[in-house]
Formats: sequence, C-alpha cells, structure tokens
Amino acid sequence: MRKRKARVSTGAIGKQKQTQETLTNSVLQFIEAYIDEHHFSPSVREIGENCLIGRTTVTRYLDRLEAQGRIRRELGIARSITLVKRHH
Repeated sequence: MRKRKARVSTGAIGKQKQTQETLTNSVLQFIEAYIDEHHFSPSVREIGENCLIGRTTVTRYLDRLEAQGRIRRELGIARSITLVKRHH
C-alpha cells in the first residue's frame, strides 16, 4: 500500500494569510482606539485579552506591525507603542 503525501490546499494558505492580515489590522485598530481613549498605549496583556490571543502571539503581531512601519516600540519599555502617522 502506498502512502499518500499530505497536501495543503492553496485555499487554506490564502485563508491563513487573510486571517493574519485581519488579526494584524485588529491589533492595530485596538491600539489606536486604546491610545485615543487613554492617551498611552495598551499593555501586551490588554491587547491579547481584547483580540483573544496569547501574549506570545501579540508580540509576533507587534513585530509584524513594526516591520511594516505602522508602529514603533522601545525595547524593554512597557507601554512604549507609538503609532507611525502615514502621510497620504
């Protein structure tokens, strides 16, 4: 009997990418709303609780947003997220 190779459908990869982009945008929108309301950035825990993801995952999305140039953070400083304003 031959073993079948597992295949990942391209649809699943597309949905995963869409979910990542959606969650990235959700994290950013929460940060924007939080800063508007409180005048300082949320903690990693607060982002995770709002977006229903763990702290490690929050960090991964913050890394992604920083790499995209949408936020800035200071290493080792709590609540140091700042929004990068885009000029259109």
